[in-house]
Amino acid sequence: LDPGGMGKVFEARRQADGATVALKTVWPSVAPTQEALGRFQREMAILQRLTHPNIVRFLAAGESAGQLFFVMEYVPGRS
Repeated sequence: LDPGGMGKVFEARRQADGATVALKTVWPSVAPTQEALGRFQREMAILQRLTHPNIVRFLAAGESAGQLFFVMEYVPGRS
């Protein structure tokens, strides 16, 4: 999927129910700065509060092997 300014979005399959989701991470190839991590966390916090038919839904967040991520509703098509 399309890379963002500070991260990359992957199409993924949720293990619990097999649903297709979008998984966003901070760019793994670059050591993220505190500023970049702050922006990523703010984006996640804002998305958690938004509810609108034209905005993807926030589903979950976490960390794996030091990699922050959040999971969003998957919408097929182009960015």
